[in-house]
Amino acid sequence: MASRYVTGDAETRRNLRELARYVSTPATAAARKALRPMLAAAKQNAKESDDTGALRSSLTIKKQSKSSKLHPRFRVGPDAGHQKAGRRPVKYAHIVNYGKVNRDGSVTPGTRFMDRAFEAEAQGTVDRFGKELGPAIEKHAAKLGAKSRK
Repeated sequence: MASRYVTGDAETRRNLRELARYVSTPATAAARKALRPMLAAAKQNAKESDDTGALRSSLTIKKQSKSSKLHPRFRVGPDAGHQKAGRRPVKYAHIVNYGKVNRDGSVTPGTRFMDRAFEAEAQGTVDRFGKELGPAIEKHAAKLGAKSRK
């Protein structure tokens, strides 16, 4: 008679967590490499509305704080700690991107520099990530193998 219960779920979860230790590093490297063209496009687009260069130089690829090893999340945007010429772009980047309504009711349109970069590079980023992940895992595995032989 067949068993009425499925076993092995705890062991499977343990094994997946163990696997995440080995895959998270190459996944992070592949994601960062895949996002570089999007970052370059955002910097190029920001050049149009950035007189001091502070916004453009603050743009970076950053791992989000709510990111985990199993579910890494990255964003392209201004670095919170960056300051140039007395300006902190993280405080006004959203206004440059989306625009604002002034006190007199007039509207200052945004440049959509981030939106345009995302639209131009979104599919390419996914494709690059898929192509980079395998080689990144192989490189990391070789590095771990060399380390264990020492």
